[in-house]
Amino acid sequence: MLLESLQDSNTLMTIGLGQAGTGKSTIAMAYALEDHFNTKRKIHLSKPTSLVGGTKSTFGPVPGDMGEKYAPHIQHFYCILEDILGSKSKNYLDVMKRDGKINFTPIEYARGFTFKNCIFIVDEVQNLTWHELKTISSRMGENSKLILLGDLAQIDRKYSLQDSGIYNMISSDKFKKSSLTSCIYLTEQYRSPLATLIADIDDDKRTRENKSKGTVRKRNTSNTKTV
Repeated sequence: MLLESLQDSNTLMTIGLGQAGTGKSTIAMAYALEDHFNTKRKIHLSKPTSLVGGTKSTFGPVPGDMGEKYAPHIQHFYCILEDILGSKSKNYLDVMKRDGKINFTPIEYARGFTFKNCIFIVDEVQNLTWHELKTISSRMGENSKLILLGDLAQIDRKYSLQDSGIYNMISSDKFKKSSLTSCIYLTEQYRSPLATLIADIDDDKRTRENKSKGTVRKRNTSNTKTV
């Protein structure tokens, strides 16, 4: 379903959501490469610079040019591309980068640009605020497709799921009714049994926390007096 959505020229925004290891990034990257080989559309890759634990990374204090500063944040893209392209991938990627066919674009520098004739992939979108998500989404130009990927259970910013940009996006009636968008949830785990176990434990933890919160709210309600 995700691949069909990506290949549909009438769908200008495809959202792929799922736990780590469900293959959403690999499918998106494979599609982008195939599209580039067939149509010569450029590939733009981006992700938030939030770090695990909630620290918001900045480019300023880190030594090096923007490419060097951004490198740790987009290393996983390289790993996926190497898996897809094989043993000679590094040389091929170097040529694509040199010729501007593949670009790593920090969201912080997106304002003012119009991204035309490209596939634009944003990973880890659960770590974008609505303002950030709105900024990058509104930059798409003619003959471009926006692909948003993320895991709603792994938010590293200091806000709840309901405050995230992607939640506000997919919860909107305008989004749900639009013929330009699709949202696919991936559930099958391909990484390892351990990744599945951790996801199950995380689900169990949230369930217990929600039940605990419900008990506290009920107890508080029972103690309330109307004056």
